[in-house]
Amino acid sequence: MKSIEEMRMITGKGIACLIVLNTILISVRSLIASDVSPLSVITSSMLLGGGFLVLWLKDNTGPATRITSGFVLAAQVALLVYDFSGSELQLDMHMYFFACLAICAGWVDWRPILAFTGLTAVHHLVLYFVIPSAVFTGDATLVRVGLHAVILVLEAVALLAIVHLINKAFAESQAATEFAEAAKLKAEQLAKTVQETTEQNELDRNKRKASEKAQETELHNTVAEIGGALKRMAAGDLSFEMNEQFSEEYEPLRNDLNDTLSSLRKTLNEISRDSITIETGADEVKDSTDKLALRTEQQAAALQQTSVTLQGITKAVKETAEEANDASHMATKAQESSNESSSVVAEAVSAMAGIESVSSEIAQIVTVIDEIAFQTNLLALNAGVEAARAGEAGSGFAVVAQEVRELAGRSAQAAKEIQELINRSTTEIGNGVSLVKKTGSALEIIADHVSNINERIVSIAKAANEQQTSIQEINTAVESMDEMTQQNNAMVEQNNAVTQSLAGDIQILAGRVAKFKLSTAQAMNTSGPASASSNASKADRPKANQSFSTAGNTALANEEWEEF
Repeated sequence: MKSIEEMRMITGKGIACLIVLNTILISVRSLIASDVSPLSVITSSMLLGGGFLVLWLKDNTGPATRITSGFVLAAQVALLVYDFSGSELQLDMHMYFFACLAICAGWVDWRPILAFTGLTAVHHLVLYFVIPSAVFTGDATLVRVGLHAVILVLEAVALLAIVHLINKAFAESQAATEFAEAAKLKAEQLAKTVQETTEQNELDRNKRKASEKAQETELHNTVAEIGGALKRMAAGDLSFEMNEQFSEEYEPLRNDLNDTLSSLRKTLNEISRDSITIETGADEVKDSTDKLALRTEQQAAALQQTSVTLQGITKAVKETAEEANDASHMATKAQESSNESSSVVAEAVSAMAGIESVSSEIAQIVTVIDEIAFQTNLLALNAGVEAARAGEAGSGFAVVAQEVRELAGRSAQAAKEIQELINRSTTEIGNGVSLVKKTGSALEIIADHVSNINERIVSIAKAANEQQTSIQEINTAVESMDEMTQQNNAMVEQNNAVTQSLAGDIQILAGRVAKFKLSTAQAMNTSGPASASSNASKADRPKANQSFSTAGNTALANEEWEEF
């Protein structure tokens, strides 16, 4: 990946395909679902998708396309959630919000992320008060809306930070590359100038040779002078001038030679000064590239550590979800046991009522026995009276009547005692029935509490599963960023190697120029500005680095982030 624009081109194509697929999915689900009006939903989805495609084909990866993509994706996910109204999957469709929000980060722009987050927040809050069934399955609560908002904001903040880091890394890399390319272009221009000068000198020398052949006699002394001068030039000595006058015909040749010497001295002085400037710039590029490589390595290490931390959090959330599921199963079993206990208590109450009914019947029988004993006692008494009247003949009958009377008395006493026992049993049974009824009421209350606890645990388990999915998506995004940072690090190292190679070539060029001997005054002028330039470059290097890091490296990154 060479630039942010290439990444945005790829992201634009992917988001356009995703929006088309979302439009098809919304249309199919609207035709299948029974709780929504398919015509309005399909029309809205096609208007959103078609409008974005028209804007994308016209504006491609412009700011309007990026911002519009955030709004369109959020609106399409909201339509999908509405399509699944009344379905068990309606709550699960909320995870699509987090997935599409992460996809918006592919633009490497903070604006589509804020657009998606803002529209999602407005959708949840407005529909919670107007049509809560279009957002959540069952009874919607403000706590659930707040939880979704917190998770969405956390993901948006993380994505905004990641986008800022990517922009900054791309800006620094692009600035370093542009600086190196400018230095290379300047060196090529200098080399071309030297070559043109050499070619011009070669042309002049050919002209002189042709003139020497035509005027060999006149040129003898001139050739000797010029030959000596050329020998000195060939030896790298450019510090002299030809002051002796030539003949009128060849005087321009002496002037040309002196001009050539002056031009060569001037060109070599400029090459020397420029090579020092380029070397200083190459050193600054090398230092900046080294710092960029160090920061890139630190970013890669931080991303790797973040990835390890997210993996640990993912594992902990997964374990929490599993424990919440286990607690839900245990609460369900407790509720079932409570229901069974309620049934047993109801049966016990029914049995106590049966025992109380039987005791009442026994009491009635004992009452009848008591009445029989009383009547028997009266009959025995009458029999005794009649036996007394009969005299001696009725004495035996009187004894029998007395025994029957005593037996009736004992029967009455026993019936009385049984009646007392039955009354006590009836009282105890009534107390037992009351206690059993209270136990049944308490078990019903416990069953209600267990049912409420079970519902809370199920909600916690669902939330934990959603958190696990969201953290896994963030983990995947961080791993992708880690991979891209490693690639950026490799590109920076490659740029660093190229810069070092360029610095070596410039040093070689400076060494070759140093072989030429210039005049004393020019040498002083050459060494003076060169030394001053070198010292100035060393003294001003922190300022240059500061300017490079604040103005060049972060220009592209701050272009859009400062607006935010």
